[in-house]
Amino acid sequence: MFGKDDFFIPTDTSGDAVVHGTLSVKTMSEKMARHLADDAGQDSSKIQGDTQEFQIMATSVMLLPSS
Repeated sequence: MFGKDDFFIPTDTSGDAVVHGTLSVKTMSEKMARHLADDAGQDSSKIQGDTQEFQIMATSVMLLPSS
């Protein structure tokens, strides 16, 4: 997640990065977790109860060069 000054990182990016921002923990309902698992083609029957989701509200991301 990004703040008011949106920026994008290509989905095929790999490697290490330095991220600055705010980390928060959110509770995701079992219903939403199952929905997202189904959308991703995963087995949603293994999800039991609410789950925790970690989110970073990034203010900057620095992609490090590969070594």
